[in-house]
Amino acid sequence: MRRTISLRSRVQGAALLTAMLLVMLVATVTATAMWQQRRAIDVESAERQAIQARWLMLAATDWARLILREDARGSNSDNLTEPWAIPLKPAPLHQLLANYLPNQKDISLPPATVAGYIEDAQSKFNLFNIIKDNKINPENVQILQRLWRSLALSGNDLGIVLLKLNQAISSGDDQAPLKPLLPQRLDDLQAWGVSQSTLETLSRYAMWLPEETVLNVNTAASVVLSAVLNLDASRSMQIVAQRNRKPYKSLAELKELVGVNNSQLSTTYCGVGSRYFSVHVQLIMDDLRTEQITLVRREGDLVRVVRVDYQPPTAQATE
Repeated sequence: MRRTISLRSRVQGAALLTAMLLVMLVATVTATAMWQQRRAIDVESAERQAIQARWLMLAATDWARLILREDARGSNSDNLTEPWAIPLKPAPLHQLLANYLPNQKDISLPPATVAGYIEDAQSKFNLFNIIKDNKINPENVQILQRLWRSLALSGNDLGIVLLKLNQAISSGDDQAPLKPLLPQRLDDLQAWGVSQSTLETLSRYAMWLPEETVLNVNTAASVVLSAVLNLDASRSMQIVAQRNRKPYKSLAELKELVGVNNSQLSTTYCGVGSRYFSVHVQLIMDDLRTEQITLVRREGDLVRVVRVDYQPPTAQATE
């Protein structure tokens, strides 16, 4: 009788243990399935948000292209008093489109804040100008050296840039493993060994454009004007002060009003209009920030995209 009770207790205990294991197994499988489902939802949400961000970035860039196209119809010069130079302050998307979409209440818009500005790419010294007819242009090397000294940048970094440019355009074997490729943008110089601190400072006054360009005297910073025109700081600041009162319509006007007349102040080096512009757009959506810089080239009424630097969404910093 005791053996029967003991056997029955063991069977009941084993059954209880088996039931508990089954419950744990079901709970684990259920939790895993729920986690996978939640992860799939998060992935789908992130992909949908990324697609929305890209479309909004595209729309903002097209808007900037429209502004630049309309500006080209007004005059042949470009200056910082024109509509394209007015930055777009952070504004909710629905508020921004209110004047352009009268029936926007019927349109589903994501909760987003948009900001941006258009920058004249020819307000900076173009490092591509150092290369002319597949050779190093000594006049533009001197301009770069003057700019480098004004910004107190590393002489070692300048040596790297000039050395690599020489190697890149050398007439040696194009398949040589050590022959560097020409950069496509200023940040590519970091692969040559140029320090990040140098690039951060230099990016405010120089860039790499896909072809030779002139410097726009109506938009360039005084330090760039000093380097390109080989002037002291007081003379370049005088140029800036004069253009702030009245933008230059021609180089002849600059010569007359400011009295600058040297070999650099010619259509080879300078101008009063621009073809290249950088469109900067920042989008904040669901606490995620996305940034994009689009380089565009304007020829008359045609404004084409040259390249796009897109930064995927990142978490918005909170205080």
